[in-house]
Amino acid sequence: MPSLNYQNILFILGTSIGIFLSIWVIVAGRKERINQLFSGMVLLWIIGEMTPYFIFRTFSLPKEIILLLPKIEVAFVFIFFIFLYFFTLKFLGEEKKFPLLNKVVLVVAPIGAILAIFTNSFQQEVIFTPDGKG
Repeated sequence: MPSLNYQNILFILGTSIGIFLSIWVIVAGRKERINQLFSGMVLLWIIGEMTPYFIFRTFSLPKEIILLLPKIEVAFVFIFFIFLYFFTLKFLGEEKKFPLLNKVVLVVAPIGAILAIFTNSFQQEVIFTPDGKG
């Protein structure tokens, strides 16, 4: 069982607050597009950023998974930016102002996510430490 140090406490606190906010906002207005975008953005942040941080420091994983996790994390960041971009536009009331950029974001971000997972464009190497973690 992992020890409860300040990093794990911050992880649990940040994850709990994020999940709470995401649920609170979506329950407040399920059909509101801005609420959907916010909840999606927060959940992607939790999955894409906080979970690999915790997993790398807590569990011993097979080498194949350790090599794949950073790629998946970068892919989540690309998808996160789609939600962040559209949430920001919706929040500012500017969603109709940039139709070409909206399409570019919807095309480029998934391509970046695919490249992150299936190529070494964003991750050149993983260096293993003596304890076997990447």
